[in-house]
Amino acid sequence: MSGFSGDGGAATSAQVDLLLSITINGSDIYLADCFNNRIRKINSSGIISTVAGNGTAGYTGDGGAATSAELYNPCGATIDAAGNMYIADYSNHLIRKVDASGIITTYAGTGVAGFSGDGGPANVAELNNPYVVVFDSYNNMYISDRTNSRIRKITSCIQPTLALTASTNSICAGNSATLSVSGASTYSWSQGGTGATQVVSPSVTTIYTVSGIGSNSCFNSSSITLSVSAPPTLNLYASDNAICSGHSATLSVSGASTYSWSQGGTSTSIVVSPSVTTNYIVTGFGSNSCFNSSSITVSVSPQPTLTLAASANMICAGQLAAFSASGASSYSWSQGATGTAVVVSPSVTTSYTVTGFASAACFNSSSITLSVSACTGLSELANQKLKVKLFPNPSAGALNLQVESEFETGELILFNSLGEKVYDQTLTNGKSFINAMDLGKGLYSYVLVQDNTRVAGGKLVIN
Repeated sequence: MSGFSGDGGAATSAQVDLLLSITINGSDIYLADCFNNRIRKINSSGIISTVAGNGTAGYTGDGGAATSAELYNPCGATIDAAGNMYIADYSNHLIRKVDASGIITTYAGTGVAGFSGDGGPANVAELNNPYVVVFDSYNNMYISDRTNSRIRKITSCIQPTLALTASTNSICAGNSATLSVSGASTYSWSQGGTGATQVVSPSVTTIYTVSGIGSNSCFNSSSITLSVSAPPTLNLYASDNAICSGHSATLSVSGASTYSWSQGGTSTSIVVSPSVTTNYIVTGFGSNSCFNSSSITVSVSPQPTLTLAASANMICAGQLAAFSASGASSYSWSQGATGTAVVVSPSVTTSYTVTGFASAACFNSSSITLSVSACTGLSELANQKLKVKLFPNPSAGALNLQVESEFETGELILFNSLGEKVYDQTLTNGKSFINAMDLGKGLYSYVLVQDNTRVAGGKLVIN
């Protein structure tokens, strides 16, 4: 019954599919299992196994194990004196060679059906459905080129011995390696080159095959595998991508084995405090020596410069004062307000703080103290004789004085908080305009003097 089974067991229990050729080499029998796309062997113990082809019709695998390669309807196989197997790969229009170590290469044909190449190297000649391959006693190969209706001969010759090397057998994706070969006169590479050296940059692990032709027109092939490793994939992030001047951010990275930061660090995380917007680069090295880089920008904003103004720096208990702030985008006052201005009426001297935000992470603070006076007069003048009105109080320094009892002439004297005399004015008729606008803001004491005697006094706020 046609099919495929039995490898590793008795050949008499195995299934094959269209046997077209049987070759005997010593005590081993080789079968061209055509429709199974395999060459199978029966050893002296009667055990069957596959020695070439993976069962899939196609043309792949040169330079690798013959059992992993694809064949396409192999119709014939033979063994030379050195133990190399040659396969008539019918539908691939090729003669394939499996050396004594089990490595498969293309020996004759280009893979394109046709007729060409007589008088030249066999590996650049065209075949069309090669059916049978045999050797004569002089080790010349004869091919039944079926669809070309010809018998083709490949003359035995001494093949050149190729020495194929790579500058490195393992690279990182994106890097390159130099392949070099010697031992022949001319060369032809599987990727299209013709020189003795080739620079290649594969993105995946790749097998490269070179065919070398000697001065006697004989040729040989050799293959080399270049392994390609992927660079590490870095995950780079910041605790905060936007900070305020003077603040810091933590940069962290993962995905590699070791790291090198542009500012000199080597750990998986670093703390940075840039004064200006800065771009940071980290290079991560994988265990395979491949590396990759990633960058991140930390934006830096300056702290807001706050301007804090007050309608008065000193008031009497029960009066109002207004504060206003500018220089930021939003504000938070110590007493709970959030606008640009607040109105307060403290009963005692109080300090107020406003915090201005340029962003959630960028802020600054400023404070102001509002002094509060009871403004009840000078209690030490126990025998005060006159009733005096000094208004408005507080004021900007322009005041009116009115004495509510008999008063003809006298003197008004102002003292600062240090007890220093800072202003005096002669009074007549019990009413006068007081111009103290040149005095600075603050709390002052005033006394009214008549006949060299203090007759009244109190406190005055100039704001």
